[in-house]
Amino acid sequence: MMKGHILKYGVLLVILLCGCSEEWLDVKKDQKLVVPQTLDDLQALLDNTAVFNMSMDGYLGEVSSDDFFCLDGQLASAAEPLRRGYVWDRDLVETYSNTHFNDWANNYQRVFYANVVLQGLEKMKSDKDGALWKSCYGQALFWRGYALLQLAQLFCSPYRASGNGELLGLPLPMEPDINMLHERRSLEETYSRIRDDLTRSLDLFAVTAQVKTRPSAQASLVLLSRLCLLTSQYVQAREYALAALEIGGKLLDYGSLPTDATYPFETEHLEVILNSTMSYNPSGVLAEGRLLIDTALYDLYDDLDLRKELFFKPSGEYHTFKGMYTGTVQFFTGLAMDELYLNYFEAALRSGESDRIKSRLDYWISNRYGEGYDINFQSDGDLLDFIMDERRRQLVFRGIRWYDLRRLNTNENAGISLRREVNGRIIELPANDPRYVFQIPTNVLSLNEKLIQNQR
Repeated sequence: MMKGHILKYGVLLVILLCGCSEEWLDVKKDQKLVVPQTLDDLQALLDNTAVFNMSMDGYLGEVSSDDFFCLDGQLASAAEPLRRGYVWDRDLVETYSNTHFNDWANNYQRVFYANVVLQGLEKMKSDKDGALWKSCYGQALFWRGYALLQLAQLFCSPYRASGNGELLGLPLPMEPDINMLHERRSLEETYSRIRDDLTRSLDLFAVTAQVKTRPSAQASLVLLSRLCLLTSQYVQAREYALAALEIGGKLLDYGSLPTDATYPFETEHLEVILNSTMSYNPSGVLAEGRLLIDTALYDLYDDLDLRKELFFKPSGEYHTFKGMYTGTVQFFTGLAMDELYLNYFEAALRSGESDRIKSRLDYWISNRYGEGYDINFQSDGDLLDFIMDERRRQLVFRGIRWYDLRRLNTNENAGISLRREVNGRIIELPANDPRYVFQIPTNVLSLNEKLIQNQR
């Protein structure tokens, strides 16, 4: 009964930020039923994969990214919020605010669950020296940090080299009290909270997880390396990635995989560190039958690149995607060894440590390219260009491209502009355009005056 009533909390889109509704008051009458009584209860909440592992995606960002396109006829039959996201509509917020595919609601639901667990653990301090208590605490900190990091990449300005204390960040609820209304904190405070949650988790739970839907110290290190790339802290990103690599883990030998399979990758295969999936909407622009691979992206793959046949299959005159690390139609958005290697390569190069990556880069190439592939780099700049192209080639449809576009345009002056052609009309999203930041859903703002007061 307890688990079911906790779920009622979660389905309210703005449980932490908006005050009470009549539906919530009905739930609140049963509050005694939602208080976890044991450590096993708390672990059961953390094992709710429908909350923590599904829709962990940055869906809005993926819809708005540049790895795919839709033909006009296919686009016309897609759901309106996703169709508008595809063309970077300035009124997009009006259509996604009340949908189930709402990244704001999905991620704050995770924050709420994590806070329920953390509060419950604080009431069980007599058990704090036990392995299960520590593990639950670490898992809850990880999920809260992960959710806030996702939210920051969608609803906040990109992190800059300076001036982040003047930019708006996120509301940062640290307790599961639905009566409290929260205002937005600064971007610097937001990233400090994320970093603190993830670093505190490191010593609390297992180095690796036996169940791949649960986080681990290795998962926290991977996420910290991602966080440091997003904040251009390349020395720290390199160190976190290196620590995660030294824990262990292998890359798949792509040469051993069946290129003719519908989905060549098995679920939770050896590269997967933490398994999570993206929302799947059959009426969305990312659905099978609509999604076509951007031709410029497809052309980035060498003929000896094994991913060319493992990731893509023909679709009319173009290609579509089949390389999901889920082994299903759903996109993989978890943490895996391939991202870890790429985080390490980029961070090492940007921090002037190119000499440290050779053996791992040789290992990477041997597992992604066929025999006879050879590259020679004239400079560290050429090598960095190759790694950034590898990042795009490998992490396609992981929910990461949008985050990379934001950080590279903001902090590396990449100048990447996006372009769509719809019904003969050219639509562009210039680098650093305000539309790289999604607006908070209108139904959230209507119920929380504190958020309205500090909108800019």
